Amino acid sequence: MALMFGDEEFEMAWGELDEPLLAGGWELFTETMGVRIYRLYSKETGLYEYKVSGSLDGCPPELCSEVYMDLNYRKHWDSYAKDDETTVFDRTDPASEELSCFGSELVKHG
Repeated sequence: MALMFGDEEFEMAWGELDEPLLAGGWELFTETMGVRIYRLYSKETGLYEYKVSGSLDGCPPELCSEVYMDLNYRKHWDSYAKDDETTVFDRTDPASEELSCFGSELVKHG
């Protein structure tokens, strides 16, 4: 189940489309095919928060969102997605022709 985040969080994510804000300990986790994934570890919760930035040429936004947000299917291709340990917050712009999935998730560390 996806949890929609509020307008303030959406505006913050929108402001990061061209250049993600990485102050405060964000680190580049991986980069491939024009997509960068950053993560931020919280010692207090033991969770990582992730930011995904980039475009996937030839991948419609609806398909990207569907694959990314389907946590049952995601467990087949993402070894970091665990049962009851991943919460995805999503806000998309369905009118956009480019990938516009703003994603933030918390994943239990370890």
